[in-house]
Amino acid sequence: MMICPRCGSEIPDGKLYCPHCGYEVHLVPDYTSVSLERERLLREQAEEKLRLLAEAEKEARMIRRNQSRAVRRVLLILILALALTAVMVVFIAEHSIGQFRVLKQQAEAYYAAGSLDEAEKSCDAALRLRPGSTDLNIMKAEMLIHAGEEAEAEEILRGVIERDREAIEAYEVLLAMLAEKEDTNAVAELVRKSGFEKLMEQYEDYLVDPPVFSLVNGNTYTLGTKLSILGSSGTIYYTVDGTVPDETSAVYEEPIQLVPGSNTISAICINDRGTVSKVVKAVYNVRKAA
Repeated sequence: MMICPRCGSEIPDGKLYCPHCGYEVHLVPDYTSVSLERERLLREQAEEKLRLLAEAEKEARMIRRNQSRAVRRVLLILILALALTAVMVVFIAEHSIGQFRVLKQQAEAYYAAGSLDEAEKSCDAALRLRPGSTDLNIMKAEMLIHAGEEAEAEEILRGVIERDREAIEAYEVLLAMLAEKEDTNAVAELVRKSGFEKLMEQYEDYLVDPPVFSLVNGNTYTLGTKLSILGSSGTIYYTVDGTVPDETSAVYEEPIQLVPGSNTISAICINDRGTVSKVVKAVYNVRKAA
């Protein structure tokens, strides 16, 4: 027995019409209705997918917006932190500069007044804030020289010169100390290194040029050739055996007679201050008699 889809009444077996409402019973499925139902279901599924996609996109936008806000917050925190750090650095730097100036002025005042102990304390405190200060390093070196600690003073002054080749005062203090010690060779070397015309004139008598040979190094000469050695000042010492000459070597007084074969001549010049020039060396070949 079937049930009428329109009114719900029972339809007796074998009947094709509902006895109550007259609805015709279809024993064969209505394919048009099925097709429409299928399209409706597909449309509803598509709409549901679109709805789900829209919700997913909305959620993604929310996540991106939240992430963007989080990034902005982090960047803002970093900017604030950097700004605060910069302010602190500037504050510390300015405080350090101010403190350095006060200590430097104190050191200079004590030093000028002859209070070397107090001057050294202020100088050391200032140098801890600014170790590369040229003025204070020179002052420190002068105090060390006064205390007899010349080796440490020389180290400080040479450090100043290495950092600042224009620090003529450092050269002057160091040269005065070396001259006092009668280290003439060190004086001459430092004067030449400085390049200052003023210092070269002031320490002119410490300088000595190397001797000059009259013959060309490495050439071959005939038997009987003599070598002359010229010097601008001081005494010339020489050797003919390849050794380095010193004050115990032969004194050059007249041209040297070259012997047959190979001749190795070395010479230096020592001025009245005792400054020793660079060594000049040459080798000459002399032909033997036929």
